[in-house]
Amino acid sequence: MSFIRLVRTGALQCSIAIVFCSFFFTPSAQAAASPALLSKLTELQSLLVQYQAQLSQSPQVLGVTTIVVTNNTELATALSTVKGGEIIQLAPGNYGSILIIGGVYSQMAISGIKTGTKSPVLTTPVKITSQDPNNRAVINRIETRETDNWIFDSLVIKPAVPGALTTYAVMIGGNNNIMQNCYVTYSFENSDNWDAAKWVATVGSGISVNDGSNNVIQNNYVSNVYMGISVGAPHTKVISNVVNYFSGDGMRGVSDNGLFEGNIIKNIRIINGNHPDGFQSWSLSPTGTPGGGVVTGTIVRGNVFLMSENLYHPLATGMQGIGMFYGNYKDWVIEDNVVMTEAYHGIAVYGAINVKVDHNTVINIRKNPTYKTWISIAAHKGATTSAGVNTVTNNLSSLLSLVPGATEYNATTSVSIQTATSFSGNNFVVPVANYGAVYSDLSTFNSRLQSLSTYNNAGSRIFIDPRATTAPTIPTTPVTPPVVTTPAPTLTLGSQPTTVVTGGTVTLTWSSTDATACTGSGDWTGSKSTSGSEIVTLTTIGTKTLTLVCTGTGGSVTKTLSIVVTAPIVTVPVPTASTTYKIGDRVTMIKNVNVRTTGLLSTATLIGVNASGSQGVLVAGPTVTSDRYGVITWFNVNFDSGFDGWVGADNYKLVTTVPPVVNPRKAQIDQIRSMIALLQQMLARLLAE
Repeated sequence: MSFIRLVRTGALQCSIAIVFCSFFFTPSAQAAASPALLSKLTELQSLLVQYQAQLSQSPQVLGVTTIVVTNNTELATALSTVKGGEIIQLAPGNYGSILIIGGVYSQMAISGIKTGTKSPVLTTPVKITSQDPNNRAVINRIETRETDNWIFDSLVIKPAVPGALTTYAVMIGGNNNIMQNCYVTYSFENSDNWDAAKWVATVGSGISVNDGSNNVIQNNYVSNVYMGISVGAPHTKVISNVVNYFSGDGMRGVSDNGLFEGNIIKNIRIINGNHPDGFQSWSLSPTGTPGGGVVTGTIVRGNVFLMSENLYHPLATGMQGIGMFYGNYKDWVIEDNVVMTEAYHGIAVYGAINVKVDHNTVINIRKNPTYKTWISIAAHKGATTSAGVNTVTNNLSSLLSLVPGATEYNATTSVSIQTATSFSGNNFVVPVANYGAVYSDLSTFNSRLQSLSTYNNAGSRIFIDPRATTAPTIPTTPVTPPVVTTPAPTLTLGSQPTTVVTGGTVTLTWSSTDATACTGSGDWTGSKSTSGSEIVTLTTIGTKTLTLVCTGTGGSVTKTLSIVVTAPIVTVPVPTASTTYKIGDRVTMIKNVNVRTTGLLSTATLIGVNASGSQGVLVAGPTVTSDRYGVITWFNVNFDSGFDGWVGADNYKLVTTVPPVVNPRKAQIDQIRSMIALLQQMLARLLAE
């Protein structure tokens, strides 16, 4: 079983296991092996052969994780989980748009819906490709910014709506990204019969590489677009692409150290006042002024620029070949290109510094004598002269032009001028009248020389048949964009408690999904977070309305709470009669007192006022009342003098009767006194006798 596990891990281990088994099947090994071992090895060999057959048929790459996705949700999950080295295969269908942003604002979105995760930081590439190359997955738009190591392969990129003419279907930013083998178009229709209005209403631009470095655009078919392929990032390679049916520029290169090689640019359709070029470049100053800087070190090699396969199409006029009008351009190489157009500028470099123009073929394809399609090295449009040693060699053209001097060199022999800009040897002017005898067959756009010796092997050494390009297979799966349902926000809102007294507080809690902002209103206002809690103080009586509205891309949701606010509850103690006094008690007033008709203040009538110290006897009561003055016990007092009536018990006190002090010997004394008195009476009688 260990051998089986090895086979599953990769081709190398599989080969090792098979070799191991084969070793045991040599005659000498068989002789030494037991029957049981031979049986086991026979079983293993059979299994290994089966696994090897399965592996050879598998579309997946051994040792590489392949993720197959069938819808937007699965694609979002795959993008969020890759680490580097994976292949994401898209089943046939439409996946909307892909946005991958790195750096400070790292995020990803599919069809405008954020995945909720940051873009991965990749050190090895992740490839996004079609599972079925004959029925490719459709993407409406691809954009990467500040993110590295993505490969977009064998996809159809077709925007759902055209947008502006200069809006690109693909925008590549970041480093080491690749777009290859893709079909980029705004319409699968044959646009040959479109008028200018249909072009404007239908198309946008193709592929743009706008920042980063070391990106590659290769083997793509770009059709029915305004601008074809535009490069504004250094060290970008644009290789073996086809731009077929365009109405702006076929290719643009405005950054340093680019490579444009082996591309076919054909079938211009003029739809507005734009001055179209097969390839165009310009420099920019630090402030963005065209012609104010220097573009350095770019190579334009082995490309074919064909104005139109239908030479007399009404919209197929005026395409410049390689137009570089707002230099300066330093250390460029322009070689082995074929330009077939009807315009003055076949190859034109304004503001050249050490530029090499070598082995190019420039043909006036309509053979119109009005246009002498030229190769030209000219002064910068800002009057800066071309400088350095600019070498123009081994070219074929209907005109060679050198500025300064404004002299046109139109001869049938080599031209070699030694000035600030040098046309060195082996350049030939081929008159239109001689085309039939010089080129193989221009009716089929075959620009090979019939005899290389005729012009000493000048002209392009690379021949690419511009007709040998056809559009990739149109996907059979419906290519309309998927219906992306943006979820509506949800919201829960609660309060604890829901009833309070004035000055009390409630704790509000809320939670939302798919919301980007929330706002309170009613008795609770202001911007709120999309989830949270807050303590709210309510100070006035009534039913209070607290409303929260949360909004998101899918709409808005509203929740409202009603909180009842009441007056404070006053707890009045149940009145109890005073136990201090009772009927018959004698009391003394401790202050001036109001004497009333009843023991209820709210209905009593004042009879009069008795002075402090007045005394009386409690003759009726008590009654107990509770009002703003508190709980009061009332008794009816029969005063010794003054007014009689009801007085609150807090106005008097009991009269304390002090008992007489009794001498414990009083009885003896009284008895002695009685005896003394009796003796005195007896003595008096005796004296009287």
